[in-house]
Amino acid sequence: MLSLDIKVIIEELKELSIIDMKIEKIYQKNGEFRFKLYGNGRKDLVIKPGICIFVTQYPKEAPRNPSGFAMFMRKKLHTLRIKDIRQIDLDRIVEIDTGLNEIMYRVIIEFFGEGNIILTDRDYKILALWKKHHKREIYVGNYYKFPENKNIFKDFKIEKIDREIVKILAVEYNLGGPYAEELCHLSGIDKNSKEIDIKKLKEGIKKLESMEKKVNLVDGEIYSFELSKYKNKEKKYYNSLNEAFDDIYGKEELIGEKSIEKKKIEEKIEKYKRIASEQKRAIERFEEEINENKEIGDLIYLHYSRIEKAMDLIKKSKNREQILQKLKYVDILNSRTLRFRFEKNIDIDISKSLSENAEYYYEKSKTAKKKLEGAKSALQKTLNTIKNLEEGKTKIKEVIIKKRRKREWYEKFRWCFSGEKFLILGGKDKKTNELLIKKHMEPKDLYLHADIYGAPHIIIKNGQESSEKTLNEAAIFAASFSRAWKEKIAGIDVYWVYPEQVTKSPPSGEYLPTGAFFIKGEKNFIKNVPLSLGVGIFENKPMCGPLSAVKANCKRYVEIIQGDEKKESLAKKISRILEYDNIDDIVQVLPPGGSKIGRR
Repeated sequence: MLSLDIKVIIEELKELSIIDMKIEKIYQKNGEFRFKLYGNGRKDLVIKPGICIFVTQYPKEAPRNPSGFAMFMRKKLHTLRIKDIRQIDLDRIVEIDTGLNEIMYRVIIEFFGEGNIILTDRDYKILALWKKHHKREIYVGNYYKFPENKNIFKDFKIEKIDREIVKILAVEYNLGGPYAEELCHLSGIDKNSKEIDIKKLKEGIKKLESMEKKVNLVDGEIYSFELSKYKNKEKKYYNSLNEAFDDIYGKEELIGEKSIEKKKIEEKIEKYKRIASEQKRAIERFEEEINENKEIGDLIYLHYSRIEKAMDLIKKSKNREQILQKLKYVDILNSRTLRFRFEKNIDIDISKSLSENAEYYYEKSKTAKKKLEGAKSALQKTLNTIKNLEEGKTKIKEVIIKKRRKREWYEKFRWCFSGEKFLILGGKDKKTNELLIKKHMEPKDLYLHADIYGAPHIIIKNGQESSEKTLNEAAIFAASFSRAWKEKIAGIDVYWVYPEQVTKSPPSGEYLPTGAFFIKGEKNFIKNVPLSLGVGIFENKPMCGPLSAVKANCKRYVEIIQGDEKKESLAKKISRILEYDNIDDIVQVLPPGGSKIGRR
């Protein structure tokens, strides 16, 4: 990514409101890092050092084994807010400042060379890094030093021209070849000249700085501006640089990964089909052995007297050839084996009794039957594997990629719909508590609060038109999302008031911090409200609320009760039960503290 493109993408990322979002998780897969952000909806910030940075609409599955570097960054940056993102002067370096209260870390991303990502403390002491760079002394424990850089828009000054002007602009002023050539074109100077008109060049710099953004893809490269050298080339245009990066590096790479995944699954399917074919042939052989050996055993008893008589004659006779002329249905195979030619050939061991011979064939039939059972069981496992692989294959779309769904405005809060379809909202933290009451509470609503310190503010939209059923569900919602859930309190009092009773003006001498409000007048209490929740899928998104409300609104749901299971572990179980694959979405709606699955 060129320096001017970095300048553009940083502006766009700020417009996408990633500033002040919290970092939840960090994943690394090969040369790509994904920062999962929340707080203003949910966003995936993709960082590909040396290539690009953007917010994607195409979420990917997390790697099964996260890298040590990603885990270290996650440990340090988890729940910290992005305080700032900026380009270092006009260099190909981006710095992301993260922090919370007194904690501060810096994430430095280099887009030159092979690229790098480095984590430092507030004083730029390196704590971890993707790649060591000994020549620049980039390693853990040292202090990060930014390379020397010239910003052509601030400190342009050429003292000596000892090579082509385009090379000076591209390298010393960090413009890169394409934009250095464009500057020469805008200045009306020969890019290969070593003698230039400084006045013309400065006029060209002004034109370059004021160029209108027109993101385009040409010859496989993405540019923020239309370049003269590609004037007659076919181009694909985008509304933003972020959209272009997401199309090429988000969507197209995901399509490529899915294509590879599909091919691997197809190869596995063919492999298991070959195994199944061999197993079916083995089953046929075992079935033949069962029938054939049992039939021989039965034939021995059917011709018992003839066989026994022939065996006695042959054993007593000194001239076996003479006996065989009389017994034309018998052949001597060797000194101890006779072959009788009846409906089938029957080989008899004359050193054993006839019953022992029959038992020998029956045992062979039993052995084949046991092998048959094993072969059928193995075949069923193979067929189940093929079925699972086929199901996995159908989920992979090479062209239709599942974008991150569009979120409703109310999803920035705790939310659910009552059984009567009234929207119940609650704050998630101090900021959303403040926002909920100041911006979204209206005169026809109802306000609720659990009678315990630190409980969220709850409102029922148009709640004054609802019945006692919705009021009780909102009370359960308020109680269950309070601290009482985490502390495993079975029931708690909840009160409700009208919106005009909720004020930011406290009594004289008192101070209300962010997220706190004062209640005027009488409170209406609902005593000993039970804590009970369900999670279901409502309009293609997980909803968590009172079980009665979830049952009324969701075809698929599961009850959750107070417990000790962590959110991520519980969310995975709920994901499987509800067949909803976005585990992060489920985590976001779960109550504070531990939980476990109740009745289903």
